[in-house]
Amino acid sequence: MHQLLALDTFHRITGYVRMRAEKIIQAPTAKHTGMKVEAGKVLQEALLRGEMTRGDAASASGLGRSGRDVLAQLLEEGLLVSSMPKGPVRINFPTHISPYLFPDLYPAHMLP
Repeated sequence: MHQLLALDTFHRITGYVRMRAEKIIQAPTAKHTGMKVEAGKVLQEALLRGEMTRGDAASASGLGRSGRDVLAQLLEEGLLVSSMPKGPVRINFPTHISPYLFPDLYPAHMLP
């Protein structure tokens, strides 16, 4: 199971964000075409903390006020989720990111 999940390779999160930033990977929604590379810092922080305030998430990007835009995009795309509209956020692994995080579990050719 450890091999299938490849838990020691969560650096793939930043790899996914980098590919999105370079527009190598298509966005799951038409609204956003790219992604700022700083989104990787937010996702890593969410992964390490488990849950964090929206302010901490925006700050984790290091982008100042633009950090809120990064947070909004991560929430909209389902990479971060929250139980309440203004509540803390936590990491989420939606289907569209699964082949990049868990390639042995979800090969890209098996997804719609």
